[in-house]
Amino acid sequence: MNKYVIWGAGFRGEKLKELLTKERIVAFIDSDLSKVGKRKGETEIIDFETYHRYYRDLFIIIAVADYEEIESFLREKGVYQYFILSECPSELKGYGISDLERLLEFAGDRLGNNIIVGSNLFSCLLYEKLCNDGCEELFCYSNECRHPETIRKMERLLHINFVFKSKDMIQKTSKAFITTREKRDIDAFERKGIECINAYDFSYKIAEYYNPNLERFKNKHSNERCFIVATGSSLDVGQVDILYDNREICFGVNRIYNLESERWLPDYYVAVDTLFLKKYHKEILAYPAKIKFVDEIMGDEKENEEFFKVHCVTDDIFQEPPLFSEDVARVVYGGATVTYACIQIAVYMGFKEIYLLGVDCNYCKGSNSNYFFWEQKADVMNHKEDRMVLSYESAREYADSHGIKIYNATRGGMLEVFERVEFDSLFQ
Repeated sequence: MNKYVIWGAGFRGEKLKELLTKERIVAFIDSDLSKVGKRKGETEIIDFETYHRYYRDLFIIIAVADYEEIESFLREKGVYQYFILSECPSELKGYGISDLERLLEFAGDRLGNNIIVGSNLFSCLLYEKLCNDGCEELFCYSNECRHPETIRKMERLLHINFVFKSKDMIQKTSKAFITTREKRDIDAFERKGIECINAYDFSYKIAEYYNPNLERFKNKHSNERCFIVATGSSLDVGQVDILYDNREICFGVNRIYNLESERWLPDYYVAVDTLFLKKYHKEILAYPAKIKFVDEIMGDEKENEEFFKVHCVTDDIFQEPPLFSEDVARVVYGGATVTYACIQIAVYMGFKEIYLLGVDCNYCKGSNSNYFFWEQKADVMNHKEDRMVLSYESAREYADSHGIKIYNATRGGMLEVFERVEFDSLFQ
């Protein structure tokens, strides 16, 4: 059983420790020096110098979502034995089923060849599992952009008997287990007649993710139009009152409950971010929206005719656009903005025209006015607008190929992915 050090003693690091069990985790590293010397349960929190002195042969798992700075730091220090948790399935980050045995329920071919496609933490865990199952002809193929030294370290970690260096080396094999979101070169396996098994996205594999109560919404609004009302600073009460007067079907998101309208309420309310749901749990439950869709993290709350749970896959790797769900009864894909989840739900409901309002896609770090309401505390969050844009591009691509129109009716803002329309012109 390989042992690891987790960089990041927050929510994701703690969940990962529970998943892997404390026997595998030697220590936490945390950039917050005030935490160094303390313990998370039985596990000590250390600094990088302590890691380098005592544990430098162990792989580090970077658990924080904003991993880029830590990755650069490790490379500057000549440390290449690390994994990035964001590259792993959503479940390893604490979202969804928290049972490693169930996540590793894949059977290799003991009489034939098996290839693990990917070089992340989950790739290694699956490799270990298939080895323990007695699969002797087991190989790895790293199709991610990995430093050669990282691959060498990984070979020693797992005692790998062979790593494919290029797709040209791939011979006919029994199974290829795809453990990565990176789709490069996977077609090479399929052309050789190799069975490719999706070992990354568990949305359709885990029965508990399916919520049959959501099927009542499928094509409920076939060929109608709707408005997705977000919380950007451009939004004002006058706009939503116009929506009310014209009986428009509306979605509202996150802190839309701060909007002081005496008449308007969204027909549908959506919130899927885990930290947001935990922080504003009471406000969400108290908000009198007609129907609410929330992530299943609010597991203690029972569903009823106004309250429904969705399984949202958290995807932190944005080199390529996120997936787009065609069946929200099973999965909604996250994409750095709740608006992306809204679009998927709206498409599932059958809307053919979707108008975005208050989707500014423009945040100023340190500002108190990034939203339509004034915040007492300055907004210091990195909203990563570039990642939002990739999500919107994914939505546009899906819409364009399925006869759906998405328009941006926001006044101002920085979102230029969708065709702009003048809000007032929609009601003339």
